[in-house]
Amino acid sequence: LAGRFGGAIAVDLVTPGEDILESYPKGQRQNAWNSLSKGKVNVRLGTKVTRVSEDKEGTRGQYRLSTEHVEYGEGAIVADKILWTAGQTPVPVPTGKEAEEGSGGGS
Repeated sequence: LAGRFGGAIAVDLVTPGEDILESYPKGQRQNAWNSLSKGKVNVRLGTKVTRVSEDKEGTRGQYRLSTEHVEYGEGAIVADKILWTAGQTPVPVPTGKEAEEGSGGGS
């Protein structure tokens, strides 16, 4: 996206790990790095998002992501949009009896 829209947008990828796609083979990680580099994506390794809130301090974005970096400490990212992903496989959607038990109704 950043490559397609030039300087009009910035894309940040935040990961707490020392590399992207850590569980993948080195070649696949390198391919991902190449794609991110071509797309002008800013990769923030060793960074955890500790909080997401509305950005009430500025006018640049709608959201403020509070971050914590392993070496540099606390920081923040201001964003108009957030896409959050986790894991490698989707969480199964409960059906039938599982859905009834997890529906939030107390016993």
